[in-house]
Amino acid sequence: QIKDFENLAKKRYEKYENLGFWVCEGHYHQNHQINKENIKYLNLASFAYERSFFVVEYQQEIKFREQKLRGQNV
Repeated sequence: QIKDFENLAKKRYEKYENLGFWVCEGHYHQNHQINKENIKYLNLASFAYERSFFVVEYQQEIKFREQKLRGQNV
């Protein structure tokens, strides 16, 4: 885990100039989410390390459904 990652995440979020909307990144692989009125930020985990991936389905809202790799029980 990166020390003081929430502060870094807030700075990254502001650079997108996307205030009020979700920003999703995977670069740092911290598995961290901030869901506040003025910041909506999701940083994904390292899927290779977790031996899983996500399927994203959009209906009325976005849902992440974790999928395990074939033959892996983690």
